[in-house]
Amino acid sequence: MPFGIKPAAEEYQRRQHEVLQGLRGVSVIADDILVYGSGEATEEAVKDHDNNISALLQRAREVNLKLNKRKLRLKLQSVTYMGHLLTTEGLHPDPEKVTAVQNMQTPTDVKSLQRLLGFVNYLSRFLPYLSDVCEPLRRLTDKDIEWAWLPQHDAALENIKHLVMHHPVLKYYDFKEEVTLQCDSNYWEIDELADYTSATVIDCCKTQFSRHWIPHIVFTDNGPPFSGMNFQLFAQEWDFNHETSSPYNSQSNGKAESAVKIAKTLLKKAALDGGDPWKAVLAWRNTPTEGLHSSPVERLMSRRTRTFLPTRDTQLKPKVVKDVITRKQTKGITVKHRYDTRDRDMPTIIQGQTVRVLQQPRQHMDTRHLH
Repeated sequence: MPFGIKPAAEEYQRRQHEVLQGLRGVSVIADDILVYGSGEATEEAVKDHDNNISALLQRAREVNLKLNKRKLRLKLQSVTYMGHLLTTEGLHPDPEKVTAVQNMQTPTDVKSLQRLLGFVNYLSRFLPYLSDVCEPLRRLTDKDIEWAWLPQHDAALENIKHLVMHHPVLKYYDFKEEVTLQCDSNYWEIDELADYTSATVIDCCKTQFSRHWIPHIVFTDNGPPFSGMNFQLFAQEWDFNHETSSPYNSQSNGKAESAVKIAKTLLKKAALDGGDPWKAVLAWRNTPTEGLHSSPVERLMSRRTRTFLPTRDTQLKPKVVKDVITRKQTKGITVKHRYDTRDRDMPTIIQGQTVRVLQQPRQHMDTRHLH
């Protein structure tokens, strides 16, 4: 090999994939070959498994691939494979790894803590909210933090062990069942409208739908472009449900109101500075959101996009952003706590008490009595 023996493992893996490519129900990692069968009933799964075994043996003869029969384990109901336990019920973590986590000693330095976090992260798919639980421990690995193991770190370690011991069983993916895709990107588009008629707004929606996708639900306010018959016909033709916010209560459409506020701020600043507003939008889309550690474009496209800031080519490669939902939930809890600290409960209304109601759309005060 041109670079010596160092890349031998990767080269071996590549060649294994090449010789076994296209075989159904066959997975290979290094020198471990897993053959599985599937079906609606056990008989179907066994038959499918046998067919896949026969195809593997035939391919091995064709490419002169030697197999060690002493390592053969045939028709197992459960098998440990690459740190996981595969069973007929679903996917479990390797029991040995679970035991190893339970027996882990308290870390004494940064390196031992990093080993612990790396080991636990391998089981992250089984551990809900692991990112939040590990947050106190991750802070200890920062370069500017002095090592000091405190009670909150003991609590975090115990929580990790508890999660590992009470792990769920993950169900295998079934393409026949309904799949729900949840996207929490906070990525918004902006368009310049010639007017505010329903025809113009509908054309704008069609442009965005063709660029991204047709949503199941379109949530709008009760403005004239959305309340007429034209938009109802558009919803029927393009097969989406149209829901509207509560009249005179913009908070019920908070996501859109927040996006509009940000967009207006960007446009106003660009106008005052004499800059290009689209550059401002581009910069915002690539700016990490507070508390989420990723930008809107990263969460939508699983990659950074090129901007006017110097960026390495390696930073523009695709990379899936993880823990978005968990981080959003944590951020939501924080925001709610801040809101609740300044919010006050409304006083109890007593029968016969005078209540003043602000009528809409007229700014007129009306005094009524409750009876």
